[in-house]
Amino acid sequence: MAETDNLKLTLPGSNEYADVEVLNENFRKIDAGTAPSGYGLGSDSAYPPEDDADKCLRSGWYATSNMSNAPFTYCLIRVDRWYSKVIFQTAYQLGTNVIARRCTDGSGNWLTWEYANPPLAIGVEYRTTERYKEKAVYKKLDTDGVIKWRLDGDTTWHTDKLISRSVTLSASAWNSTAKTQTVTVSGVLADEAAQLITPTPALASQAAYYDAVILCTGQAADKLTFTAKKIPTDDLTVYVTIQEVGA
Repeated sequence: MAETDNLKLTLPGSNEYADVEVLNENFRKIDAGTAPSGYGLGSDSAYPPEDDADKCLRSGWYATSNMSNAPFTYCLIRVDRWYSKVIFQTAYQLGTNVIARRCTDGSGNWLTWEYANPPLAIGVEYRTTERYKEKAVYKKLDTDGVIKWRLDGDTTWHTDKLISRSVTLSASAWNSTAKTQTVTVSGVLADEAAQLITPTPALASQAAYYDAVILCTGQAADKLTFTAKKIPTDDLTVYVTIQEVGA
């Protein structure tokens, strides 16, 4: 007996009697190779019998509602299956344009969902589809409104944006002996080589700032120390620009 190329359906010869069990086996193969519940390509998606995204393994579209291991509560998941151990999933969140993707590792194990366009809720880390030096990139929107990123396996957060802060050098806060003053500046790192720190006095403070010969002479985590040749008698406003130095 011959077979079809794709589903390997048995083809009785013209000189053979049709066997009911052979026909039934053909029907079973057709059923197994068809997207369930009619939600394959070319039709509306329907809620599948699977309640776990890990079990959505056949190529086609899956509608989800509170499905386990899905990245969103309500979404459409498209499955692209190469073969049983290599499967790709793309999830589209309903009501937004947020997209997440994942795939198996070649052994049938699911990898982590990654966001093509993370929604960036404040303080939430998102593993993205971006890669830098062959590593996954995580992003978050910090509480200071700055988007920061880090590499997978790294604990240091980076930013591609200049950060500006306004600080006040209070006339009463200077150390009278050392002529120094330490102020809090959010975002400053202890490692001097990691950042370029540029303090600039506000227009109204420039004359007194330069007259006192004030320099930024030290940095620590979220702190800067200023040293003056002579202690100014007025409060001074200083703008601090923080720029990350690339490796």
